[in-house]
Amino acid sequence: GADRRRIFAKGDYFVLDRGANQGIERGSRFVVFRDKLQFQNFLFDLGEAVAVDVREDSATLQVTTSRDALMVGDYVAMRK
Repeated sequence: GADRRRIFAKGDYFVLDRGANQGIERGSRFVVFRDKLQFQNFLFDLGEAVAVDVREDSATLQVTTSRDALMVGDYVAMRK
């Protein structure tokens, strides 16, 4: 967003560079994870988020659960 935050936690909002054109809808749920580049343990579940506003090629997500700080560059995957 305009405030240029790079770290997020429960209750915070962040913008994802995917939107309706990629199948995201308001209410879509996501998992956020990070590759800590550790041998044989490569993906760490950091938290969850939900889409609260969706545009053609972007979506605003609200963090619903955070087990660690979410940061710019973490991976986000939509739950099916």
